[in-house]
Amino acid sequence: MRRFALALLILLILAVDHQTKSLARENLRGHSPRHFGVVTLIYAENTGAFLSIGSNLPRRLRTA
Repeated sequence: MRRFALALLILLILAVDHQTKSLARENLRGHSPRHFGVVTLIYAENTGAFLSIGSNLPRRLRTA
């Protein structure tokens, strides 16, 4: 039961992460920074993994 709950939590986190990235692409790409008081949203992409590791690899290999 614990493994099922953990797997479900991981899938939920991945789905939310994917959705927020899609929203950022739709609403921030190609626009100037959006200011909300002390918070500023700026669109940036990291083509690699953590700390841009692998960003110079071909796109197919990075996707895998």
